[in-house]
Amino acid sequence: MDLYKDNYCHIAFNKNERTHHLKWLQQPDETILLKAYNIGIDAAKRYHAIGWLADNSLAINLDLSMQRALAELTASRMNETEITRFARVVPMDVFHELVTHKVIELINNLTCNTIEIEVFSDLSDAKVWISQQDSTLASVG
Repeated sequence: MDLYKDNYCHIAFNKNERTHHLKWLQQPDETILLKAYNIGIDAAKRYHAIGWLADNSLAINLDLSMQRALAELTASRMNETEITRFARVVPMDVFHELVTHKVIELINNLTCNTIEIEVFSDLSDAKVWISQQDSTLASVG
């Protein structure tokens, strides 16, 4: 079910798997980035989502300020949800994977939540992983 769409992102929810899918359509600024994640977190609470897939295959870039702001938002709000898994799809380059791990590290420094996080370069692999609900929780990082 479609939850939100603008020029920057599309957020959908799969009721059967209880997973969110946020797809970036173009480069956001920090305000738009945080707005999208706030909308997603609010919807995750409302629909009791347990998985979140962020599709960044178009390669949006997060500058240092955006990385910090996203980590702070995530650390302060994700505990309001039932999310146990977060998958991020990125292009096949080390830069985007490193940025993802840096944001995870920032989140870990701000919270003690346990969410499994994986980085993928293939959307179908991410969808399979995010839909698997029988795994044991592991600390991010």
